[in-house]
Amino acid sequence: MIRLILLLFLCHSTALATLTISNESKTDDFSILYFYDATQKLDIDDIETQSFTQTIPNQFALGYKTGTAWFKITFDNQSSHDNFVLYFTEPFWSSFDLFLKHRGSWEKVSNGLNTPISQRPLHDSNPAFLLNLKQNTQETIYIRGTTISSFIGEFQLFTQEAYFRPTRISIPDFYIFYSAILLFMMLLVGFLFSIVKERLYFFYIGYVLSFIVWISTVSGTYLSLGFTPWKEGLHATGALVILFLILFSSEFLNLRIRSPRTHIAFLTFGVAATFFFFAITFNLPYINLIFNIYASVFFTLLTLSSYRAWRGNYSYCARYYLIALMIYMPTMGIMTLTYNGLLPNNDITRYSYILGSFIEILFFSFVLASRYLKATNLKLQFQNELIEEKQKNKRYLEYEIKKRTHELLAINQELEHTKEELAKKADTDALSQLFNRRYFSEISQSMFAQSKTNHLDLSLLMIDIDKFKEVNDTYGHIIGDKAIIYCANVFKTLARQSDIVTRYGGEEFVILLPRTKLGEAMILAERIRHNIHNKVICETQTNLKLTISIGVSQINLKEDENIEALIKRADKALYQAKAHGRNRVESL
Repeated sequence: MIRLILLLFLCHSTALATLTISNESKTDDFSILYFYDATQKLDIDDIETQSFTQTIPNQFALGYKTGTAWFKITFDNQSSHDNFVLYFTEPFWSSFDLFLKHRGSWEKVSNGLNTPISQRPLHDSNPAFLLNLKQNTQETIYIRGTTISSFIGEFQLFTQEAYFRPTRISIPDFYIFYSAILLFMMLLVGFLFSIVKERLYFFYIGYVLSFIVWISTVSGTYLSLGFTPWKEGLHATGALVILFLILFSSEFLNLRIRSPRTHIAFLTFGVAATFFFFAITFNLPYINLIFNIYASVFFTLLTLSSYRAWRGNYSYCARYYLIALMIYMPTMGIMTLTYNGLLPNNDITRYSYILGSFIEILFFSFVLASRYLKATNLKLQFQNELIEEKQKNKRYLEYEIKKRTHELLAINQELEHTKEELAKKADTDALSQLFNRRYFSEISQSMFAQSKTNHLDLSLLMIDIDKFKEVNDTYGHIIGDKAIIYCANVFKTLARQSDIVTRYGGEEFVILLPRTKLGEAMILAERIRHNIHNKVICETQTNLKLTISIGVSQINLKEDENIEALIKRADKALYQAKAHGRNRVESL
């Protein structure tokens, strides 16, 4: 009887963990089977014989563990699709390997930090696997994961078309956008620091910069930038964030003067944060657990100290600091409890710290700007006092007013210049000085809509430098950059002023041609190809010459619904040019 009950329970658990695939483009609410190997010695053949009795949601948080996590997912494909991508949201797992049985033997697909992006099945900073699941069949996979961080993450299943859709916004994309906002605020405060030269502004810059670095380790965006995988990065950069938060808070709350003992305590915690950075980097035993305890104690001290500073009026902005902290602390606490497996992993518990940290940094920015404005107001007040002394020394007063006015105008001009520079950088690729992909996405949609409304011609060139990887591998990235710049200059020279010349990817470019028919676009494409063909790009021991392949497309005013249709045809034409031997112009 007991065996029967156990068998029924196991069958029920297995049924719960079977993912039935419908025609949805994305599936992110299902159950999986989980097995924990504390010995780290079991291989796939051992695991295949194990009973997976624990069912967990696809978005899970299991806390910190030293063993190996095994996940078992059975797919029941009832959709009209065959090709899928299994996506995992956390990039900091050391290994994250998929096992799939093929013709009676297990095939292993490696992923995680131990596997460079270039060797992964999909070049994504997060683990992602291509799956071919035949319709109306079932398939079982196993995934083995190890990490020195928390056993946390979320599995998501995309159709292949949905995963590769250009408009899909991934989690790293969101983090990049969030980091860009923080970077923008940091640059504004950095500008104020260049004027007032106060340590407080410098510590703020260090805090935000270290937080951006920490964000890049949480999201894995640093991997897509070419940096070496860093297993200890999540906690090591966290120690840097705490270090700069200590320095900023001590200066902000004026603890050196108003509470020397608390100031000494803060400095002690700062030294400890520096120690933890190096200890975590060298992966000392149990150091992450000790660091979590240390961080909890420090944040408790910080909360009490900010409350005392507000009650004791240590700083005129102490209450704003306390408000920011009271918003920031709960969200960070929720994230910490989630990482430790004490709260379930969902979008609120996992990502609420983003809102909390944004509000905190925004408050800090406003407060620092307020300090700057207060200093400026003091200058203006001094001006008024000078005006009142006009009758005593008119000529001297006029000189001082002119001097102060000139300074204020210079600051305003510098602010305007900075604003213009930031706007230009936001739309421009730093290397080629062409428009970047973000700007192209905006302007191309507008031009497409205008062409559709007014029945105007619109063509597009998709350009790719042939065998560019060999250029980098043979001559190095510096020569590769020169090749990019050379091609960009040719494109700008031959294009019209109204054309949108864009660096679309690494060695890929797009030129959007308003009021241009396909034949005219083909002529321009041939001119561009001819100007690049066999020209000496730079003189080295072996003169470097390049060729390019170009795909050309024209708007279909009746059938095209968006600019992506135009891009897709040009991209297909480009691949056709590549397939026909490169150094060609093709159109669809």
